[in-house]
Amino acid sequence: MPRPIELMGRLLAASVLVLVLTHVLERQIVGSLIPLFTRTIGILDGNFVVTDVRLNHEGLNDTVSFSANLVRPVSMAGQTLYPFGWGDVPPGYAQVDCTLGGVLLYGSVILILSLAWPVRRASEMVWRLLLCVPVLMLTLLVGIPITVIAELWNSFEQDAHVHPLNLWMVWSRFLTGGGGFMLALALSGVVISLATRFGPTPRDHSLA
Repeated sequence: MPRPIELMGRLLAASVLVLVLTHVLERQIVGSLIPLFTRTIGILDGNFVVTDVRLNHEGLNDTVSFSANLVRPVSMAGQTLYPFGWGDVPPGYAQVDCTLGGVLLYGSVILILSLAWPVRRASEMVWRLLLCVPVLMLTLLVGIPITVIAELWNSFEQDAHVHPLNLWMVWSRFLTGGGGFMLALALSGVVISLATRFGPTPRDHSLA
């Protein structure tokens, strides 16, 4: 186990590095993931079609805005939810905004912890970085689309004055209520553990 002061120093250094990089590159990172976000939303819930996704600057924050509509009328809690532009319903869309910092939050936590935890050999760090790639993609492509789907359902349900159990919203609230950080911590532990198992070789040089 690392000494507390040593670990705090590593966490501070890793946090500065990751947060500065994500702040500088967040628009490029999130912009490149927009097609994957859109496709994942359609796979997870075929009731919605994403009509537009844009990067915006609002106040002090950069955001990504998802505009979407129902594909077809949906029966729910004894009522029918109609898409915008269906029959007498005026044209329009539901919109969900996410800050770019929020989009990258849990991935940043995983990366910070993976970089900060001490390694015995150089190959461990290489393996951590390699393992972080699929883990970060998983957190991005599941967490953000689920949040968008939850908020889209919430928008249509409020307009129709129905309040069914929204499992998408339950999961989204779990993530934002602290569950996301717990999952990030657990996934970081998985990355570190697997890298320790795969990494060591007799020829590696120890790192301080």
